[in-house]
Amino acid sequence: MAAYVIYNLTELVDEEAMGEYVQKFQNMFGKYDGKVIAIAPDFDVLEGNWEAKRVVIIEFADMEALKRWHEADEYQPLIKLRQSAARGDMIALNGL
Repeated sequence: MAAYVIYNLTELVDEEAMGEYVQKFQNMFGKYDGKVIAIAPDFDVLEGNWEAKRVVIIEFADMEALKRWHEADEYQPLIKLRQSAARGDMIALNGL
């Protein structure tokens, strides 16, 4: 069953550091068979108060693959880099 990461970027603190994160993310991400299926600074809020500057949705084959990526030793410094560059929320969920 597919699994998804949804990242809701609420505040960009350091654009240069975020650019560095994106470049390093792209260099390592392919090894984990994930697929970025949506990344958008423009979106329509249909209900509620969705405070975001950008939304990213990533698909993995299953939750095990998703966690293998997120817990990878090589990704840990990138998490810290992203967290220094931006504020946001991230969730993981199983597809149907």
